[in-house]
Amino acid sequence: MIPLGDKFYPVIEHYGEYGGSGDSAAVVDAAYGTAPFNSLVLYLQDGSYATVDPAMYTVSADANGKLVITLSEQYLQTFVAGEYYFVA
Repeated sequence: MIPLGDKFYPVIEHYGEYGGSGDSAAVVDAAYGTAPFNSLVLYLQDGSYATVDPAMYTVSADANGKLVITLSEQYLQTFVAGEYYFVA
């Protein structure tokens, strides 16, 4: 689930496992342009968090009008192996 404003929206398609090249996208069950998307936050395993630079992701709509958040290859290649959690 991703909180957008006062509501939580389920993630329909997760980023999944990154293969080392290309971008990676997640689809949220929220209509693009109507959900109050303000920022993307990365939560780390040590409990800390950081706001993701907007230059490192795009927000768009899929064919069904759902919100798609795509992380850039440039950003993804900065991570070491592990699990990461994002909140929009």
